[in-house]
Amino acid sequence: PAPSSSDVPTPSAETVSPATDDTSLLLAPSITFGIVEQVGFKNVTLQRVPFSGILFERIDLRDFRSVPVIQQNVLQYNRDRAASFYELHADSKLLANEIYLLIKEKTGAAPGIGVNETNEFRDGSFYINYSDVPDSAFLVVRAEESVYALTYRKELHAFISSLLPLL
Repeated sequence: PAPSSSDVPTPSAETVSPATDDTSLLLAPSITFGIVEQVGFKNVTLQRVPFSGILFERIDLRDFRSVPVIQQNVLQYNRDRAASFYELHADSKLLANEIYLLIKEKTGAAPGIGVNETNEFRDGSFYINYSDVPDSAFLVVRAEESVYALTYRKELHAFISSLLPLL
């Protein structure tokens, strides 16, 4: 079921965290405020943040240096995180596939974690199931020369599904 209009985040402004030595902050993200607004998010801010090296706050990618990672949070009413988007832009489809497989491998190696490869989106996709966060979805999507990792409240799935074809 689609969320009611009062529950749907809508973009209001785009913010960027203060510059650090993170070179990913210099790259332009594919997921922009305009796209977030286009798919129907309401009352949200898109906040760019430095990537800590930990995907979904659980998958350690600190040893991964092949491509920079762009991280953005979708904040509803400027305070509550409704979603987080990670973008990894490679130079080739081959490298994008290697990144996708690396994330899947690192995820599947963790005890008690389920990986459900559905290939529902773009060139390949899988969900990660964390039993301790049942209200959130964790989705990894391979699209052309990029990999997108998205985490969001499950009630926002229709909006995320609308966003992925635009990337």
